Amino acid sequence: MPPRNPNRGDGRQQSYWRPPAPQPRQYRPGGRFDIRLVNEEADVWGERLAQVAESQMRRFYEYVQGLKRRLDVEGGLDTEKRRQAFEALRPEFLMLKARAVYAHRRSERQFTSHALQFFIDHTASVRTVEDFEDFCRHFEAVMAFHKAYCQRQER
Repeated sequence: MPPRNPNRGDGRQQSYWRPPAPQPRQYRPGGRFDIRLVNEEADVWGERLAQVAESQMRRFYEYVQGLKRRLDVEGGLDTEKRRQAFEALRPEFLMLKARAVYAHRRSERQFTSHALQFFIDHTASVRTVEDFEDFCRHFEAVMAFHKAYCQRQER
């Protein structure tokens, strides 16, 4: 009998890890920015993410801010140019999900399941330039609350 190839399955069903399903949200129900995104919901997420290392959160935040800067430079103030610029940047924004999955699988202690869910939900929710701008506001508020809750835990 030839030796078993370690790269081939043995015929048994293998269970593979799957990222959680997205729970998309609306940033503008009724056509107006949902103010709870920068208040109550940002507070809740800041507390949920308090176990995530500040350096991890900062890395994701800086990535998003870099995309926002590029959108501002490439799109300017013209609405149509901003839409076109966002469509060009959207694949890079969607990479947030892959980055989050990688960070979570690498160290679930440093990048919790709450952090993974946050980025999965928002990458599924952002479809337009307006959604992206609203997400940026929400993420900025989450980062502020995250910082406050991290400092509270250090005491």
